[in-house]
Amino acid sequence: MKRIIFITFIIWAVNSPLLFAQNYTKYSDIAYDSIVGVDPERLSLDVYVPNQPSGLKPVLIYNHGGFFTGNGSKDNMNFKDEVFTDSGYVVVSINFRKYAAPPFPPFDPNRVIYPIPAQDAANAIRWVYDNIGQYGGDKNRMGIIGHSSGGHQISILSTDSSLLGGVGLPLSTFKCACALDPGGYDIPVYLSISSQSQVRSYQNAFGETDTLNWIKASPARQIKSNNGTPRFYLVASENEIKRFLMQLMADSLTSHGVAVDTFFAAGLTHADVDNYIGAPGDTIMTWRVMGFFKNCFSNLTTSIDEIRDSRNVLLIYPNPSNQVIYIECKKGYQIYSSNGQLIKESTHPTTQISITDLPMGLYILKADNKVGRFMKTQ
Repeated sequence: MKRIIFITFIIWAVNSPLLFAQNYTKYSDIAYDSIVGVDPERLSLDVYVPNQPSGLKPVLIYNHGGFFTGNGSKDNMNFKDEVFTDSGYVVVSINFRKYAAPPFPPFDPNRVIYPIPAQDAANAIRWVYDNIGQYGGDKNRMGIIGHSSGGHQISILSTDSSLLGGVGLPLSTFKCACALDPGGYDIPVYLSISSQSQVRSYQNAFGETDTLNWIKASPARQIKSNNGTPRFYLVASENEIKRFLMQLMADSLTSHGVAVDTFFAAGLTHADVDNYIGAPGDTIMTWRVMGFFKNCFSNLTTSIDEIRDSRNVLLIYPNPSNQVIYIECKKGYQIYSSNGQLIKESTHPTTQISITDLPMGLYILKADNKVGRFMKTQ
């Protein structure tokens, strides 16, 4: 966990940038909506702008987790603010109304219930779309990422067209969506195989017996073909139930022609898959997530004569690199020069490749029937 040193003075200003040692400028607590009786803090967002040369940059919108029990905040960025902005993204972290906190039952009939938080998030996304250009962000290159209940939320926002449609936006507003270890891809299925405490949390958020709302809130059941659903990256922690549900979601996406990549993070806890992103020394999560977004936002082409689409683009991170690159490789790899000449190859599974022996230049990398390209720097 990052340690923040509090300075002895306070900058007291509304919507003013707070400048820290990081290589970004943060604009805090921007109101995206105002509702009588709702805490304004819950309807606010933060924008992180890289301190890099001018020009519109791709945008990543982060939805925090909280397990549908009133926890979580837009401030829970850990290292993501730094790694995303250092990679050239304008980052937006949003708040939304929270589900009720335990103990329950009994359930408060006046509690916040789905789809209220998702509708708040849709309003935040509308604000981003309309205003992010003022912060150097490109509204035509937006991705979304969320952890736990936030992972469920970004999944339903990316599959149920009525949510973004309610604020006048299509599903194609997002080019990429990354879901970090949610459980609610199919809520009726999840409730049938989960513990009683988990069932209670979901009943708190989606209704005790409202099976129609459970289905409406299930991303895997809302996917349709040819309606703009973005490319997905799904991550599951060491929990086997989460792994099963991740595959269920992936199968539903694939059956509707939507590009999807998956990663089963064996050995990582539910919290790890989020907290590791950008953490110093991480070799598991950072390169995979960053590689996904980089490839998703790029129109990659190679000199290899083969039919390719976003479903067989290889994740490579960091890119460019001068020492090592990380990939997902189970059957071996081949590296080609930009004109198609084989440079080096291996028949062994690996997650990292040393490239110190390669001259500076552009290379093509094939592994497990996927292909990508990377730049070797000095």
